[in-house]
Amino acid sequence: MNNEHINFVKEGILKYKSATNTYFSFRKYVKEELQEILKEKQNWSGFTPNLKSIKSTTYGDSYPLINARVECEYNGQKLTLTIAINWYQADADIPFYCVWFESDSLLGETLNENYSLVQNQLRFYPNFEQLNMKQDFNLLIDEYLSLFSKQNH
Repeated sequence: MNNEHINFVKEGILKYKSATNTYFSFRKYVKEELQEILKEKQNWSGFTPNLKSIKSTTYGDSYPLINARVECEYNGQKLTLTIAINWYQADADIPFYCVWFESDSLLGETLNENYSLVQNQLRFYPNFEQLNMKQDFNLLIDEYLSLFSKQNH
């Protein structure tokens, strides 16, 4: 090991516990915020959410994404709606917000110019200078549910 690596490891050993606590606290807080967004959502556009089903999936270091999921029903069809903050597929260190149904079917390509649809996932790039996760995710969910309703009528 060269001196640069030795110094890096020494510094890491001294900061590891604090950094780990910060990492897990951040993930826990963001998961709780995303779950709360789903719990407090008022207008589900004809979808019936099962609020008792709300949970988050835990991903490891190699897949930096934090999410919350809720089971829904729409016209007799059972779906799981997921909202997430996605660093994994982001082009830079700044993440995007996204929403999708865990299913193979669902959406076509018709989009509002504020959103992009990538592999059945509706993405929204928030303004982090005016961070408002609740407002941004509610708008994103509304847009996604509207697109789904139009495609599945």
